[in-house]
Amino acid sequence: MASKKLFVIIGITGNQGGSVAKTFLSDPGLKDRYRLRGISRNPSSDASKHLAAQGVEIVQADLLDPPSLCKAFEGAGVIFSVTDFWALYFDPDNQAKARERGKPIGQVAYELEYEQGRNVADAAARVPELERFVVSMLSSPKKWSDGRYQQLWHYESKADMISYVNEQYPGLAAKMSGLNMGVFFYSWKIVNLIGPRKNADGVHVLTLPCKGENPCPLVDPRNDTGPFVRALLQVEPGVQLYGETSLRSWKEWLKLWGETLDRPVRYEQVSIEWYEKELQAQGYPEGFGTEIAEMDKYGYDGGDPACKRKEDLGIPIPGLSDVKEYIRSEDWSPLR
Repeated sequence: MASKKLFVIIGITGNQGGSVAKTFLSDPGLKDRYRLRGISRNPSSDASKHLAAQGVEIVQADLLDPPSLCKAFEGAGVIFSVTDFWALYFDPDNQAKARERGKPIGQVAYELEYEQGRNVADAAARVPELERFVVSMLSSPKKWSDGRYQQLWHYESKADMISYVNEQYPGLAAKMSGLNMGVFFYSWKIVNLIGPRKNADGVHVLTLPCKGENPCPLVDPRNDTGPFVRALLQVEPGVQLYGETSLRSWKEWLKLWGETLDRPVRYEQVSIEWYEKELQAQGYPEGFGTEIAEMDKYGYDGGDPACKRKEDLGIPIPGLSDVKEYIRSEDWSPLR
């Protein structure tokens, strides 16, 4: 029997990496073909120990520590890479650095995430056994809007990682697949203004600096990343796939939310200035509301014509989430 291929998963205790691990551990066919190694900054955490108990090799590495990545990638046949812009963005230390440097926190988080992405690419390019490199990514609104939209930092950091691979490592680029993740189902838990809040009149109002009609790709990374990665490994490298399970506007989503939970709803578009002020009053950094608004103005998928929808792959992708079922099963009490 042929030896199992080593699949190294970055962020295995997080939402996206954890979903990949779950998919590959729960599918008997995949379990027979791959052995998993997970990268964690804290191998002694409960989440790391839980995965180790299931047969996953857990190794310590940090995306800002290139030697640790090189060691973690040794012998890898497949690598799944994910970086977390928002963890960097909301880190108080990074926010202090931004103030000291006179830069927006979005720019500082961009610089750090781009550095992480370059480190991953540098290390992956040195793995002779590597066959596939799957990257959780986003496209560049700045590029595809001819420079009109400049403040979508969390898009540009991931897009620039892909450009870095294409420019510096054509051999690695030939093995690369991209998973262009949509807006997370649970974004309202990070920013309650993204959820329908109950007003004094009993109506649940969704307040956004967006028209509400633009299609918004929605995905549950905790569940859906794994099935999407499994599908990408079934097709040739070079594909960029939109990670979405539901494509509907905010108004359509709100209507479904209200019908599913039998609650009256209303959509309200507000100015970017109002939204910025409201978010800052809640402790969010300056510029966060503008970034949310620009996502809607240009398009949540970044506008890259090379990206494919899941229907374009020509293969089934079982196990994806259903947004209606998510709405029905979620605890929305924080918004009451």
